[in-house]
Amino acid sequence: MTGFVIWAQDSKVRNTWLGNWRDLVQLQTQPPLVKDVLLRSPSDHFSLGRSLMMRLIGPLLPRRRLVKDDDAGIPTMVVNDQTELDGLVDDLRIACERSPFKVSVVFRGQSQEHRLPDRRDLVAALVTPYSDVRDHSVAPSLYRHYDAFLNDPAHFRAFASHMLDWNFYSDLVFGDPVSYFTLDGQPYVPKPLTGPATASCQVFAGDRSDLPRAFDGVEPHSVWTVTNPNGSVIDTYVKRHNLAFGNVRRNLVLQHYGAPTPYIDVTRDIRVAEWFAFNKMTVEPNGLSTSGMLPAPFSDSAIYAFLVPEGLVPMVETERLVTPDQALRPHRQNCAVLGGAGNLYRNAASRFIGLKIKFADGFRPMGLPTARHLFPGPDEDDMLKRLLANSEAPDDLPKRFPVYWFPE
Repeated sequence: MTGFVIWAQDSKVRNTWLGNWRDLVQLQTQPPLVKDVLLRSPSDHFSLGRSLMMRLIGPLLPRRRLVKDDDAGIPTMVVNDQTELDGLVDDLRIACERSPFKVSVVFRGQSQEHRLPDRRDLVAALVTPYSDVRDHSVAPSLYRHYDAFLNDPAHFRAFASHMLDWNFYSDLVFGDPVSYFTLDGQPYVPKPLTGPATASCQVFAGDRSDLPRAFDGVEPHSVWTVTNPNGSVIDTYVKRHNLAFGNVRRNLVLQHYGAPTPYIDVTRDIRVAEWFAFNKMTVEPNGLSTSGMLPAPFSDSAIYAFLVPEGLVPMVETERLVTPDQALRPHRQNCAVLGGAGNLYRNAASRFIGLKIKFADGFRPMGLPTARHLFPGPDEDDMLKRLLANSEAPDDLPKRFPVYWFPE
């Protein structure tokens, strides 16, 4: 549920944002300390990361740091050299460990800061009452590209078809996102059939409460009974259709190998975030890519530190989705995917920005990985190899979103 409701009441224009009701309900299940830190006023809902930084993580830092808000209200620090940056990252991790409830810090490097469109005229007309501040934009790639295909219905159909192709490529690699269990819940492998048999099933819909937020959703399951021609039962098991898990895992592949998705990628490795902050990538229509370091000083670059309270943010670690043998690139980049955005609230992830890191003129990065390490070729990365083999398409739209990689 998302969108805004605006109404007149007591000679004033009132409004409410529907998208936060899910979060508000979840907050009510949290300990009082969590609620007090995150949400002291309704406007705090749009800056949960800032609330964590200023009210909890900042005071727990081992060393006092000079932090100033930028014009969008984001706590900002300037680092002078690599040693100072590494020390800041260590302090953020120590502060998260000291937190009375579980908070993680992850990073996203950008070679340039982006802001949301200027909507002051719409704010004055009470159309977009929450857009009085030009927030930092970390809108996912799907919504950054989406609008370019809206003017021509045929073009939009081609865009949608291409996204389905990408989903198909991912499903070819992973197969049907299902798992099998015995009737008492133990992992199970169905018996192979060696002769004539009859299978029947009962289908149930159930919402699992043990899933992390990013895996939320109805997880239907079916109970299968297999009998031989004499009517004797030869196998029975539960087949659980892991729709939410399959969707997140599919989007991990799309996100890291070239397709636009509703997720943003973040990393736990500050060197990876630095590489993306200080390098410019160029992707050719055939997917072959090059990169080069930007010239110093890095005044346009920034690294965002997202503060992620467990259970309240739809973030999933790479390790929960794929193994290095299946997809090496996201493991090399030590990535996670952060969701929560939608077409009506594209910038949802910005709520969790706790700190923006900027760089003094004399800053020079040290010890950054190479592009070839972060983007291993098809000789190392089985996912890339299989995507390159499957991603042929009859029209020219895939050239807009090719499977990209760095050659030797």
